[in-house]
Amino acid sequence: MPVVTTRPTPLQPAITPLRPAQDVDVPKSLFIDHAGLRLHIDWKSVGGLYEVPLEPATNGPIHDVTQFRRINVLISGTKSSPSLYLGKLAGSTLCESSPIPADGRIHSFEVTGPQMRIYFSGNPALGVEDVQLWAYLRS
Repeated sequence: MPVVTTRPTPLQPAITPLRPAQDVDVPKSLFIDHAGLRLHIDWKSVGGLYEVPLEPATNGPIHDVTQFRRINVLISGTKSSPSLYLGKLAGSTLCESSPIPADGRIHSFEVTGPQMRIYFSGNPALGVEDVQLWAYLRS
């Protein structure tokens, strides 16, 4: 019966993991869906500025994106001007905004801050809109 050994032999090189198991980067993703259940925006009642509810647990407008590297957003069904805000948004605010075209195409952004928020800027003349939006965050 052959002897089993864990030491490397000239024909059996040692196998060394590239990194320890605790450092393995497990991909994370989050899908925020306002496509099926659309955002009903009455521009006369919101006063021209609408915050998209992004936080799944609380339905709040600010979402922590520290676990993610990329944000993909698709918006359609609005004549307003959507913008993505990334940075420090809770408490004292210091952030950067990027326009998101509402053209029904996927637009991608690198995560450049710990929190995100999406605003729609419109005016009462737009009346009522049912907007489709989804955001897909991934590490």
